[in-house]
Order: sequence, then structure tokens, then C-alpha cells
Amino acid sequence: MTHNTIARLALLVLALAVAACGPASQVPPPDIRGFSDQANPATPMNEFAVDLYSQLAEGDDNLVFSPLSIYTALTMTHAGARGETATEMLNTLRFGLDGDQLHGSLQALNNQIVSSQNVELTAANALWIQEGYELRDEFVQTNQTYYEAGVQRDDFADPTASASRVNEWVAERTAGRIDTLLTPQDIDPLIRLILTNAVFFKGAWDSPFEPMATGEGAVFHLAGGGTATVAMMRQTGDFDYAEKADVQVLSMGYEGDDVSMVFVLPRSNDGLAELERSLSARGLADWLSALEQRKVDASIPRFSFEQKSRLDRQLAVMGMKRAFEPGRADFSGIVDPKKLPGFYIHFVIHGAEIEVDEQGTVAAAATAVGGGPWGAPPPKTEDPIVFRADHPFLFLIRHESSGAFLFMGRFTGSE
Repeated sequence: MTHNTIARLALLVLALAVAACGPASQVPPPDIRGFSDQANPATPMNEFAVDLYSQLAEGDDNLVFSPLSIYTALTMTHAGARGETATEMLNTLRFGLDGDQLHGSLQALNNQIVSSQNVELTAANALWIQEGYELRDEFVQTNQTYYEAGVQRDDFADPTASASRVNEWVAERTAGRIDTLLTPQDIDPLIRLILTNAVFFKGAWDSPFEPMATGEGAVFHLAGGGTATVAMMRQTGDFDYAEKADVQVLSMGYEGDDVSMVFVLPRSNDGLAELERSLSARGLADWLSALEQRKVDASIPRFSFEQKSRLDRQLAVMGMKRAFEPGRADFSGIVDPKKLPGFYIHFVIHGAEIEVDEQGTVAAAATAVGGGPWGAPPPKTEDPIVFRADHPFLFLIRHESSGAFLFMGRFTGSE
């Protein structure tokens, strides 16, 4: 990928396929009155994001994903879940509302996010339905009403053509940055429905880095020992900052101040693994609430990478087991089981790309360190605080007014 004066962008697309297999009884929607009622849907979404990050954080590789995209696709699918399948999905989503309340709150959150000023932030959804099959009107109407999902007819018997059509849809909504989300091997003869969600973000820094100040060939300390070289951007300015004995937190805003990027940097070069073990949504919220404007000498590497992965195993571990089990999953709210054997989720595929440079960035990131009080803030002096991200760190893109984590990830310097 080339670097130029255009603000960098990050993209994420998620495809979720539901396949027919075995009978499933029709069960009314679950009674979830015992669940807690979260007034702000960003709260359970962020809890889900941190839980998923913990599942994805194996190894030392770079990581990027969009909680907003994944959460939206799963709530779209939940509209057709019933019985224990629906209950497990709600538990995994950490959400305490169901039905129109669930979908209405997600609609309001999405509308608030995409209305952000001075950045380009869009989301799109679609239902791809096998030709000759009819889904329940309520399921389709829910997705059209609350998620503005377009309905596409396809013939999954030709997996090459089907994958091509889905990929074209994805490419159009991600400025061509993601063009092979699905392969023909992803689509087998059981597929009857594919849900797709695409999120596109492009933003310029409120305080851009001066390209002439970027140091090419700077040393970056890798998690497993050894070093790599990076292009290290640098500027000194007034930014939101907080710190503890073992971590520094820096927030840098995009134009309009509706969206920001947060960097969480362990003090030690090999501190990322310990930080991830203590990751919690509550700890992250405490960090963010402790941010205050300080003069900071900030050094951030210029980086870009892309990623594609399946999330089936991680979501099952998080509690969504039945949804992936043929014969046990109950999606009778999608299609009448008397007309077509019951559905189960066949795959969840996620593709993402991130680029960060001097003019702007869009990235994925999430981080939290829980427990322990904040130390007393350092005395304010004329000397700026030094924040040098020359070893693995966590990052996130955050919507300021709602608090929603749009993207989460980490940069480890790995190839």
C-alpha cells in the first residue's frame, strides 16, 4: 500500500451465512426480563468487543476488527433466532433487550455514529437469499426497517458466481479495498442465506503529523525479542492523556472531534501480553474517564496491514454454541421449519484493513487494564510528556458521544 497526502482509511466487512440442515421446532422469542437493561447500546457492544478481543489475541500477530460491524451482523441474525439459540446470542452480545427494543436501540446507535461530522463513516447491510426460497416476512421486514438491508436473490448452486457477486457488493462499499471477502469454497450447497455488513471509515487527524518529522528506519522492539524498523511519526501538542505505573494512554482526535483514536502503550517492551491478560471493559472505561489534556511529545509508527479470519470458534467459546450446531440451532424466525429444515450459522467471515499515516488514520483497536486505583497525576511542567510507541501496543477507534468502539486491534510490528 502506498502512502500519500490522502487521509488513511480502515475498512471491515463481515459475512454471515446461514445454512439449512435438520428440523428445528418453532419456539416463541425468549423471556429475558431477568437481564439488565442497558440504556446505551454502546455499553454491551463494548463489553462484547473486549470479550472477542481476548479470544482473538492468541500469538503475536497484528490484529484488527470492527466490533460495530460484527455486532450489527449478529443482531440482524438474532432477529430470526428463537428459544435457547436466541438466549445464547443475547448473552454473548451482552444485551438486555430483545425484539423491537434491541433493534431500535441499534438503529439509533448506528444513526448517531454515521452522522459524525468531518469524517467519512458509512455502513451498509444486505440479505442474500437463495432463489426459490421464501423467508419469514417479519425477519426480512425487521432487517429492512432497522438496518436498511437490501434484499438480493442469488443461486448458491454456482458458488463461483455467488462469491463474485457478494465480493463486488463489498468492493463497492469499501472503495475497492476489500474485494475477495468470500471464496467459492466458502459457499457449499446447504447455504440458503448470507448476511453482509460493510463499514467504511476515513478521517484526517485534527492535528496532523508533519511528514518531514517522520523518522524512517526507527527501531521497534518486537514482543518476542529482537527488533524491526518502522517509520516513526512525531509531533508535540496538546492531547488527552492518562497513565498508570505500567501503562500510558493517549487519545488523538480526528477533524470534527466526533471520533478519536486511542493508543494504550505498556511501559515495558514486553508488557503487551500482561496487559491483554488483564483486559476488561470496565478497566478500559476507567482509563478513558481519566484522560485529561496534557502537552505530549508523541511518537507513533506509520503502519498498515490487513486481515481475514473466521470467527465461528471464538463466538462459540463466548457462549453462542447452539447457533453453530446443526440440529440444535433454532432459527425458525427466519423460515418456517415445516417448509424448509432448520437453519444454523454456517460461517462468520471477517475481513479488515487499516492504514495509519501522517494525515489521518482509521484503525481497529481495543484495550483495557482493570483493577487498581489511578496514581496521582504527574505535576504539570513546561516539559512535554514523552509517549513513544516503539514496542507493541493496543489501539481503538472510538465514537466520542456514544462511547462506542468502532474498531479495535493491536500493532506488534509483525509482518
